[in-house]
Amino acid sequence: MTESPNFKETIESLERQLAHEKVAREGAEASLGERSRQLTVSKERFHRVFDSNASGIVILDATGHVSLTNQVAQALFGYPAATLCGMAFGSLFENAATLDPPKSTSPTKEIQVNAIREDGTPVAGAIVYGVGDALDSTEAGVFLRDRSREA
Repeated sequence: MTESPNFKETIESLERQLAHEKVAREGAEASLGERSRQLTVSKERFHRVFDSNASGIVILDATGHVSLTNQVAQALFGYPAATLCGMAFGSLFENAATLDPPKSTSPTKEIQVNAIREDGTPVAGAIVYGVGDALDSTEAGVFLRDRSREA
């Protein structure tokens, strides 16, 4: 049986197309692998800074609930991370009414607060809200300082 020239050209065209698609897929896979590696490095760098920071750091979701904390914040409040995450941020303070996250992307001035530890004891603290480029626009970052240990 003899192949028609059109059939042979069609097969060759499909083989070339498959070869091009294979090269494109391999390039996309390599790019995805590199982006995945970069994301891993970025996350590791974030956690090193986040976890080693001398200030307590709390990330709030759009509803004002805790979504992430570092160890300093956990120690200040006396709660483990698993308990803090999901809590309403205001419920951790005596003067919760003054703690609405700002709508501006500029950091707030320091706000004097009385945090309430898990055991019910108050802790004099100070917070600064930060909202901006480093965070999703629906989140707020809060930096905490324990004022009870200051001279």
